Amino acid sequence: MTVRFDWPPGLLTGVEEVDEQHREIFRRANALFEACVKGKGAEEAKTLLVFMQGLVVEHFAAEERLQEVIRYPNRSAHRESHQFLLRSLSELSGLLAEEGAGEELVIQLNRWLVGLLVNHIAGEDHVFAAFVRAAPGR
Repeated sequence: MTVRFDWPPGLLTGVEEVDEQHREIFRRANALFEACVKGKGAEEAKTLLVFMQGLVVEHFAAEERLQEVIRYPNRSAHRESHQFLLRSLSELSGLLAEEGAGEELVIQLNRWLVGLLVNHIAGEDHVFAAFVRAAPGR
């Protein structure tokens, strides 16, 4: 059985930088899920974790800048959600440093990704995307 998350077009914000980062997160998550099925999850988990540390920080900053510009009413709660996800990602980095790219890291990273994809991007970012699309000048 393969777990796969397809990019839902309803998440498009109309802001190419944000949209491309979302698509890349989906691509990378799917690569990890596929590697797990092939028994190579630990190798992919380490690569993905390093990549996500850079992308997620950049992505969240881009979203938060846009939220300020368009005066998104839920920007404070959205920022708190980003901070929670960043703390969780930092804990995964600590796990990698302490225990290496083993089974526990793969499990925890999979959980983090599902939370990011399902709860944050498909939940909170979906609402944010609708607000962006409705903003004047878009």
